[in-house]
Formats: sequence, C-alpha cells, structure tokens
Amino acid sequence: MKRFSAGVTVIEVLVAAFIFVIISGGMWTILSSTRRVADLSQAKDEAKGMAETVLKHLQQDISTSKAVIDKDKLAQKKSAVTMSFASSGNQITMKVPKPGVNAKLDADYVDVVYTLNGQELSRQDGNSGLTRVLCKNVSKLEAFILSENQVSIEIETELKPPGATTPVTHNQRVLVTVREAVANAADARWITSDELSSY
Repeated sequence: MKRFSAGVTVIEVLVAAFIFVIISGGMWTILSSTRRVADLSQAKDEAKGMAETVLKHLQQDISTSKAVIDKDKLAQKKSAVTMSFASSGNQITMKVPKPGVNAKLDADYVDVVYTLNGQELSRQDGNSGLTRVLCKNVSKLEAFILSENQVSIEIETELKPPGATTPVTHNQRVLVTVREAVANAADARWITSDELSSY
C-alpha cells in the first residue's frame, strides 16, 4: 500500500496566489478610493477656509469704510450717500479709519486696496504701507453696491487635491452694511425722532 506524502501541489500554489492577487486588488481599490474621498474632503474644507479668511478681512474693511452723507439731499429723498468703496476690474478700494482713531476728518482715513492678480489676492494697507497676500487660490472676486449702505461680495476659491485633474471650488457670498451710511441716517428706517424733527 502506497502512502501519499502531505504536500502542496503547484496547482494549489497557483490557485492561492490567484486568490491573493484578487483580494489584494480589491483592497487596493477600496483604500485608493477612500484616500481620494479624504483628499477631496480636505480640499473642500481648505477652499472654504480660504474664502472665509478673505471675506473676514473684506467685511471688516467695508463695514468701517467712509461714507459721506449729504443731509440736504437726504431731506429731499434723493441719493445722499457718497461711499469711499469702489470696485473696478481686479481692484476693490476704500477708505478706512486709522487704527484707534474715531474718524471724523479726511486725515483720519487711509486707503485700503485689494488687488486680484491672476489667482493671488493681496491687501495693501495705507496705514502701514505694507502689501500682504491674503490668498493664492482666488478664481473669482466680485463686489457690487446694492444700496446706499450695502455691498455684496462674492468670492470663489479653488484648490486641486493631490492626484486630481480638476480643482475643487468653493463659492460664497456675503452682504456687508457700511456702518457710517446707516449711522448718518442714509436709511430712513434708522433716523431717530430728533433727526426727523430737524428736517
């Protein structure tokens, strides 16, 4: 009677290797897909963070920017506000109060200029004379004066995740109220009874 020795045949080894390759390929696909989703999510968060940082600076400057009110025109219910805020092409300009100054005179204000050069957005501070890059991934920046005391800002940032062919974009819009225009009664809803009696 012949005894067969316990061993592994070549066919068994090949079958085991084939199964191992299939399982490894499936795991690689799952891990690769998970990594892509994580990179995409991180890029979206970073694009949103960049947009919010830029908007924070813009909101601060616009809300405190200079607005001159013509009380005579206001009494005649005509357009009475002259804002220092202006937007043209790739620049946004305005006059903001010097730090720590209760601005009343022209000399109490300095120019602030936002410039979008390609995708790089910088802010030039008239007080210090310094120009600082706020973001290098701005694909769109638009500003519109909506009324005598409100400005709309829309920004789009983009970031390309590692290994991706197309960038992830984040679009955000804010409405900013110019405090001086409101405080100086540009909007009749904000006029006090004392101011109303003086007209």
